[in-house]
Amino acid sequence: MMSEQNALDPQLAAFEAATGIASDGKIMGLLTSEPIDVKQAVGRYVQIHGKTRVFDTQQQQDMSWPAFVALVGKPLAEEWKSHKDRRTALPADIALARRDAEQRRVQNDQTFQTLVERYVYLDGSDTLWDAVLDEVIPSSAAKIAMGELFKLWVNSPQRKIIAKRNLVFDPTQRVDPDTHINQFRGLPLQAVFPDTLPPDARWATDLVDAFPDCAAIIRLSLHLCNNDPMVWMWLMCWLAYPLQHPGAKMATCVLMHSDVHGSGKSLFFEECIKPLYGEYATTIGQDQLDGSFSGWRSRKLFLLGEEISNNTEKYKQAGKLKHLVTGKTQVVERKFVDAWEEVNHANFVMLSNLYMPAHVESSDRRFMVIWPDSKLPEADQKAVEVELAAGGVTAFYAFLLSLPLALPDCAPGAAENAVLPFTPHTKPLDTEARMRLIRLGMSGWEAFIDEWERGALGVPFMPCRGWHLYGLYCEWCQRGREKTILPKRKFLNMLSGRLRSATERWRCANLSGQEAIYTPREQRPDPGEPKQDWFGRHIMGFSAAALNAGWDVEGWETYRDAGVVSKKEGL
Repeated sequence: MMSEQNALDPQLAAFEAATGIASDGKIMGLLTSEPIDVKQAVGRYVQIHGKTRVFDTQQQQDMSWPAFVALVGKPLAEEWKSHKDRRTALPADIALARRDAEQRRVQNDQTFQTLVERYVYLDGSDTLWDAVLDEVIPSSAAKIAMGELFKLWVNSPQRKIIAKRNLVFDPTQRVDPDTHINQFRGLPLQAVFPDTLPPDARWATDLVDAFPDCAAIIRLSLHLCNNDPMVWMWLMCWLAYPLQHPGAKMATCVLMHSDVHGSGKSLFFEECIKPLYGEYATTIGQDQLDGSFSGWRSRKLFLLGEEISNNTEKYKQAGKLKHLVTGKTQVVERKFVDAWEEVNHANFVMLSNLYMPAHVESSDRRFMVIWPDSKLPEADQKAVEVELAAGGVTAFYAFLLSLPLALPDCAPGAAENAVLPFTPHTKPLDTEARMRLIRLGMSGWEAFIDEWERGALGVPFMPCRGWHLYGLYCEWCQRGREKTILPKRKFLNMLSGRLRSATERWRCANLSGQEAIYTPREQRPDPGEPKQDWFGRHIMGFSAAALNAGWDVEGWETYRDAGVVSKKEGL
């Protein structure tokens, strides 16, 4: 039965649990001057089996026989040695008891408890979550940090463990805190709203006067949008949505570029927008996109790109930029840490002074392109700086949180004052800056089709012969000194997404024929008109318009299709 003293002594309790041997006695020597009798010696000391050594259950250490004799005296040592109740234990049991006692001592230490609270093992990996540093660290770093206590931490039943997949960044805060570690701790600012807000506010413009503490910041944002109310409201809604719905991933990004230096782009986004997100925002450059590691993406809600592309890289970077904007998840890689997949909550703004900072395809709906066309007046810049020093960012935060997430519906046929709800999938506006950037990034044949469709060639966008269309393309390339002219077969095949091609019969007056005709996909023969008359009317109209516009239609004969069957064919 466990002695009363041992019931209060965790070290002796550990020994008794390991060996089944109860121990008792009082500390003597330097620790106490009271002598002990043989009964106390029998309760305190244990013979180590097969050795001339004695184990002290109170001090949790073993000693040689001479040391034991010197400690208790030869008469008591001899009496203990011959006593019928003297206990014996195997060396392995003694080692186990000492180890357990040491572990209990350390684990009850406040320093060790701090380590238990700080580090969480990520099951299925060689990494730990460091709650103090607020990041994932490799086990090698934990060993250096904990020193000799690392081994005890690894073997401790108090150590915290979660599945690696349960370490998440969830600004929506939907995960169970009992089973997950959420690395999102909330946005840094507390909005202060004015006492009264317009009760019937429908658009962002209705709220401007209610927020005088950020009036200069609002003027700056309007200046960047060239005081275009539709562009400005779109931008404000885009900025407001993820603040009103933390964790929302916008399917679009803002590309603001201009050859005007000092327009205020960086002032607005670096000084007025990034502080709204605190540690969850970062500025990236070309080095981050080109680097092998992507730790800068982790746990971010706002990314600000400063000149992240150049004329030699813009086409290569297109895929990376698209993934930044619309990728649902991302693989995060850091040095010496296992890669992990993380939900992509970051919304992206790209700033540049380049005329063509990125390649934007005509069908790509990711980029809202804004071109500030004037320098920010010095007085306005100073006014913004004064507001920033006086808490203007907090006021602007409240402005964005109060914003109605809606735009006027300007679509043809829409009712007056119709409202278009703004969502993460609201398409960018077709600003002139966006269309210009699209045209700059087009290949030769794409630019040709775009100009033809817009009427810039003087020839209607209508059904025409394939060889006539190729002749117009070749002449257009020669006039514009295009470096590359596609072969006829490849050029006509590239048009399949915009035009339907089929061998059709046609007739117009006394002319008729059968050949490959290319027709815009949205155009169909008129009801009630014979199909061949409809084709004939259009291909002749195409030829006549080209002649009137000064194109060398006769010179296109060199591109005529082989095997064309026609009667009295003219143009």
